[in-house]
Amino acid sequence: MDNLKILKRLIIGTIIFIIVLVALYYVWLINGVSKIDRKADNKASTSAEFTEEMILDLRYVAGVVRSKSFKPLGVYIVGTPMSDDLDSYDFEFEISKEDYENNGLDYDSNIDFNTFYNSKEGTRVEEKDKNTLKCIIRINQKYDEEKFYKLKKIYYALKGIYDVYIPTEMTNTEIEKFDFSKYVGIQETSSEPDHDDFAKRNDEAVENLDPIFFVTDFTNYKQNDSDMYLTNREVSGIAEKGFEESSKRIAGEGADNKESETIKKEEIVPNNYFTRKYNEPDKTYQGLKMEAFVVTRENEMGNGIKVYIDPTTGLIVGGKAFGD
Repeated sequence: MDNLKILKRLIIGTIIFIIVLVALYYVWLINGVSKIDRKADNKASTSAEFTEEMILDLRYVAGVVRSKSFKPLGVYIVGTPMSDDLDSYDFEFEISKEDYENNGLDYDSNIDFNTFYNSKEGTRVEEKDKNTLKCIIRINQKYDEEKFYKLKKIYYALKGIYDVYIPTEMTNTEIEKFDFSKYVGIQETSSEPDHDDFAKRNDEAVENLDPIFFVTDFTNYKQNDSDMYLTNREVSGIAEKGFEESSKRIAGEGADNKESETIKKEEIVPNNYFTRKYNEPDKTYQGLKMEAFVVTRENEMGNGIKVYIDPTTGLIVGGKAFGD
């Protein structure tokens, strides 16, 4: 009988232990899932609340350099069942299918974010309608610290948890022209913004133009007496410098699409497309009107850049951005 009582106690104790384990598991699971998908309580923004400077950061995070259809939807904090130290941030946005392709995005259409909580970057894409995609990118600090803190700053700024200065001076046109490779992110400061920073960078770039490729002084510029007989390959190589400069600070749509490049001789009027200081107006130099090489590149939407090259000196004497 004593052995039977002991056996019963062991069985009851085991059952109780299993019940406790199951209960603890469900508490852990519920808590974990609530941390994995906190979107109901942790949405930090709507599209109307994003400033233009925030959008610059979000374009960088998402890998969307140029897109007129890019629409931020929200930034969310997302925890894990294991540790709050492994918090991630989700950024949701909409983009047209065409712009998705043009920016070379390759998001995952199968990933399940309710179970995805490791230390890597995760991306998801789903179709909103026949022309639009909804995308999510999840960033963890261990995977990409720079992108992680960009999202964190935006999240806390929109939540109003601490003061973050977000400049709003940039227009949509300037955003399209912005040099993302030099962008350093949002400054955590409540001081007055440096309104001249963008202009300063542009003016410094003008002052540092390479005179081997660009005319930097149109006042004293003269053509040579005869053509240099440049080959198309040589013309294309010179124009490449112009396309690179345009992409950095003026306009970039189509500039890297070398397959679309055409070279023609046309009558042009040299201008200050590359040498215009920030506060200067557009200028043309009618006294230097010439027949020049016009090198054109454009994207599938018909937006592009023209670079003008003087055939007698091999120097870039202006250019033009065209399209929408």
